Amino acid sequence: MKNFFISVGLLVGSVFASFMLARWLGGLYDRFFPELIDSIITIADKQVESTVGFLLGYSFFIPLLFITLVPRYKKTLAIIFVTPAILLWGWGDPVHSYLPIVFAVIAWLLGLALRRLVYRPKIVEMKIVSQQ
Repeated sequence: MKNFFISVGLLVGSVFASFMLARWLGGLYDRFFPELIDSIITIADKQVESTVGFLLGYSFFIPLLFITLVPRYKKTLAIIFVTPAILLWGWGDPVHSYLPIVFAVIAWLLGLALRRLVYRPKIVEMKIVSQQ
């Protein structure tokens, strides 16, 4: 039950962080691929930037938080929760469908590194006493 509440809290936290960084990540996407923001969907540019940024942030924060902080089933939950974002991105912009996958892999590796730093095993020193 504790794992469930941790997972739900991290899911809510990653959605919130993705929402807060959506405009910035969408602007970053627009800076690298300016011609594609207009071709994805026929709505306002700022809404497309926010949607694109939310999907990029979501595909980054889910693996980062789940791999770092969830005690059990972290890989399975990260894959289950990030798959809809990658599929939605592939439907909206199939030319650059590699971007959320790259973001997820970078977050996965960063999460593994953070997990090793946070949950570092304790080193026990053993002294060998010689018998004389």
